[in-house]
Amino acid sequence: YRGSHCSSSIAVKVLPGPEARMLHEAVMFEMAKAVQGVVMPTVVCFGKLASTHQRFNFLATSLVEGTTLSSIEITPSIAAAAAAAVQQLHGCGLVHGDLTLSNMILVQQQAELSTGLQQPSPVMLLDLGRAMLATAEECQKELERLNAKLAKCVAVTAATTAQAGVAGAAGMQQ
Repeated sequence: YRGSHCSSSIAVKVLPGPEARMLHEAVMFEMAKAVQGVVMPTVVCFGKLASTHQRFNFLATSLVEGTTLSSIEITPSIAAAAAAAVQQLHGCGLVHGDLTLSNMILVQQQAELSTGLQQPSPVMLLDLGRAMLATAEECQKELERLNAKLAKCVAVTAATTAQAGVAGAAGMQQ
């Protein structure tokens, strides 16, 4: 959900199920505090809301606008930015645990996200619900899996571009 807090736009994730799940994700965000606002949104707050009939756990973060990598053609520069973002998360001793293209977003307006300390990445990571502490070896394996996935996407983009170029050239010759 989209909301506002202190005149800033926020994203509110409602977490069904046990409170432990929400706490896990909040703890993972806290452990990655050094890269909040750089390769992932910044946590605004988390907690639970209750009514007479239901309880909801929630996690509110800064709103990052953009397009998920699953919705665009992946270029070599986007692939490199995604890998660099993951490496920064790994620098906090965490693996993401669910690195799908839909959990990475190509940011629209980077200037607004600047923390003043580091420039924000053009690719941000979303959803730390499956993140966990990890060894260097586990971080390397996750990065290798991501790079293999991104390489396939870049190859498909290159092949599609080449086919479009050949089709365009053939049309011009006729």
